[in-house]
Amino acid sequence: MADRLGVGIIGLGWVSDQYIRSFAANRNCEITALCHPNLARAQQVKERFGLHSSLHSSLDSMLEHKHLDIVCILTPNYLHLPHALLSARAGKHILLEKPISLNWAQALEIDAAVRQSGVKSSVGFVLRWNSLFQNIQSVIRRGLLGRIFHIEVDYLFHLDDRLRCFEWCSHKETGGSVLQQSGCHAVDGMFYFMNDRVTEVTATSARNRQDFDHDTSFSVFVKFAGGATGKIYCSYDTCNPYVYNINIYGTEGSIRNDQLYAQGIFPGQTAWLTMPSIMPNTENVEHHPFPQLVNHFVDCIREDNVPMTAVANVLHVSEIIEAAEISASQEGQRITLPL
Repeated sequence: MADRLGVGIIGLGWVSDQYIRSFAANRNCEITALCHPNLARAQQVKERFGLHSSLHSSLDSMLEHKHLDIVCILTPNYLHLPHALLSARAGKHILLEKPISLNWAQALEIDAAVRQSGVKSSVGFVLRWNSLFQNIQSVIRRGLLGRIFHIEVDYLFHLDDRLRCFEWCSHKETGGSVLQQSGCHAVDGMFYFMNDRVTEVTATSARNRQDFDHDTSFSVFVKFAGGATGKIYCSYDTCNPYVYNINIYGTEGSIRNDQLYAQGIFPGQTAWLTMPSIMPNTENVEHHPFPQLVNHFVDCIREDNVPMTAVANVLHVSEIIEAAEISASQEGQRITLPL
């Protein structure tokens, strides 16, 4: 139907199934194009999902499709910059899988292109729609924790060659740092819950395995404009199941993942109260709320609103990560933001 938004998917790897399912289920969208260097791979995906999409081996070709409004960029991290710039300059709305790019300079380029073209954008920080995130945000907005003075977020996952992305994640030139690859979810969570900008960053890093050519563990300490402090630990080194920990401490209550302690609303409380939630505790992307992310983005396009995770809104995440990488490379030197 002509009034449906045409969607082009570029990159048909691990996470693409979830985006394809989510766009296909949205009644205001139609997946009109698939793009992959191997057209046989694109044909397989087309047949598996019963799509009526055209197939393309290059983004230039896909951008010429007459019914294309949205480009969903799911390519390896080192391709985010060229693919986002081409799409924005062609006047297409962009849904860009995290991270925005390999570094801060590239993120600024993408932000400038999006602003200049006037297209809508969204970065795939899908955990913002996770029920634990939403429950925590509801507690914070209601003021149940009082003034938050400290937050900690951990992202621990032993990424190895069992996943196809390992080939490019293991090289910094193609994957960026582990903070960009995966730790960006932890940085975004911290930024989302605190709703405040970071003004100081101090970090240390280490590499405890030889199958990566860059550091695989980062400890990051931050100070917020409002005076609160924060800590992030991101590692591919630990030997344990996937971990995404959230600890938030306020003057009137605390949160530890799905556990809430707030005597102000529960007089006489002596133990943690559990908030029923879907936990962000698996690397399995089928577990993540991609339909909510996609539906929000599509609604913002149709209603001319700014998406929650628009590039401009989450640009600070890339800035924090850049500052952490600089600090770690300078033996923990304190870096002041803005850069």
